Formats: sequence, structure tokens, C-alpha cells
Amino acid sequence: MRKINNNIRRNPRFVFNYSIVFLTTLMFVLINNTLNAQSTVDSTRVVRPMPEIVKAQTQQAEAEWLKLWKEGPTKIVWDKMPLQEGDKAPDFELENSSSNLIKLSDLWIKKPMLLIFW
Repeated sequence: MRKINNNIRRNPRFVFNYSIVFLTTLMFVLINNTLNAQSTVDSTRVVRPMPEIVKAQTQQAEAEWLKLWKEGPTKIVWDKMPLQEGDKAPDFELENSSSNLIKLSDLWIKKPMLLIFW
């Protein structure tokens, strides 16, 4: 009897089939435990219905989002400030540290400018 069992264990098909059965059983047990853990109700959790005002606000926000999504991306162009990415900077005058007025376009002649406002 012992010789037959050793021959069966050495058979590659037996090992493969046994491995498949073992892995399938293991997966079933793990998935079953996971599903049972998720379906367990926490006794400290109180489920309350959503208030009507929250429902209305949620529906309004969803409707507004959907409307904007359907319109697609847009770029707002203003005739005055604020500037947006890609717009040219206005040519204005500011005082430097010596209290002299300097025009922005005068500085652009030499090289690019970095403006820092604080």
C-alpha cells in the first residue's frame, strides 16, 4: 500500500490536481470569511435616514456638476482683471526701491521679468 501512495504522489498530474483543489478550497474559505466579515452589523453604528435638505442639496450639486460636465472645458475671457494663464501682462508702472517709477515694458526690453507681489 505504501508503494502505491508514493507512486501516486510522484505523479505530476496528481500533484497538479491536488494543488488546484487545495488552492480553490483556500480561495473559497478566504472569500467566504471576507464576505461574512463585511455583512456583520456593527452594533454601535446607528443608521439614520438622510435629511430631506441634504438630499435636495445633493441632487442640486449633482445636476450642476452634470450640466458643467456636458458643457465641457471653457476659458473665461475678461475685459479687465483678473488675468488668466496665457494672457499678456498689462504694461503698468511701479516704484522701485529707490522710489523711481519704472514701466514694466522698459524692463522687458533687456530680459524676461519675474514679478513677485506681497
